[in-house]
Amino acid sequence: MKKFYLIIILIFGLFFTSLIKNQTREVEKKIRIIDKKINYLDLKLSEASIEFEYLSSPERITNIIPDYLEDNFSFYNNNQINILNYKNLFEEIGLSKITKNIEKN
Repeated sequence: MKKFYLIIILIFGLFFTSLIKNQTREVEKKIRIIDKKINYLDLKLSEASIEFEYLSSPERITNIIPDYLEDNFSFYNNNQINILNYKNLFEEIGLSKITKNIEKN
């Protein structure tokens, strides 16, 4: 009788081991597929960021401005740029309520 129980336990053990092994293989396949997708997307992101850096560089923009814009642009010096003071602007317009709200914040 002990041999019978031992054989049944071994058969169930082998059966459950094979089930667990098959499920593990399926999970590993899914992990590999997802890992490949992540690597592909990471590569695409890297390429896109390199392309963005190149296309948005000041030298590149300066070179392509004549091709797309006909206006002649000039650059401002630091002394030509004024700091906007909202409080004075609103007082000139006559919006004293907004000025009070700015002072509170």
